[in-house]
Amino acid sequence: MGKIRILIADDHPVFLEGLCQILEREPDFVVVGISTDGEETIRLAKQLRPDVTVVNVSTPKLGGIEVVGHIMADQPKSAVLMISSDHDNSYTLSSMWPGAVGCLLKSCCPRDLVDAVRMLHSDRSLSGMEAAIECPRSQVASPREGVPGHHKLSPREIEILQLVATGASNDEISSRLGLSQRTVKAHLLHVFTKLDVRSRTQAVVHALKQGWLSLNDLPFR
Repeated sequence: MGKIRILIADDHPVFLEGLCQILEREPDFVVVGISTDGEETIRLAKQLRPDVTVVNVSTPKLGGIEVVGHIMADQPKSAVLMISSDHDNSYTLSSMWPGAVGCLLKSCCPRDLVDAVRMLHSDRSLSGMEAAIECPRSQVASPREGVPGHHKLSPREIEILQLVATGASNDEISSRLGLSQRTVKAHLLHVFTKLDVRSRTQAVVHALKQGWLSLNDLPFR
């Protein structure tokens, strides 16, 4: 069996070097490339055809979620592991986009990172790992037009849900839409009640699976 070929993308030099050292200690891993911005990551992914791409959610020039979209369009069978430094569960929603199959927090231990790379390479679930949210390729729903139940949410609630899916905080949503934070919270509470969910993450995941939101709908920043 050949080694698992890995491409790593992160804009922090120290963290990037640390990732390389952790992964290259494994006898079945080889880091074939590193990148510090989204555009370079896309170019290297096309050139190197890695088995697994480890990419930071927040990358310069192109955000990590958009990078994943480009990689998966070109290499639909690729494995992608998203890394986030934010403990807000909304950032881990990146793992729900078509093709992106896993997400970990930067605070995870090195063993979790190593295990995640191996599991994703063999197309296995990350659901048992701490601080991980995953969605296997076979379970990702394609966006659909006219899905029953969409009428449950008002246009404003859909707009807020789209911003939530980008990782925007209540304060950011408030500034973007010219609403008070109390109004934003009230809208989110209505969304949770209508969809019978308990968190921002569950709300957006529900909308993605139902086809109410898609990658192209989201206002990337």
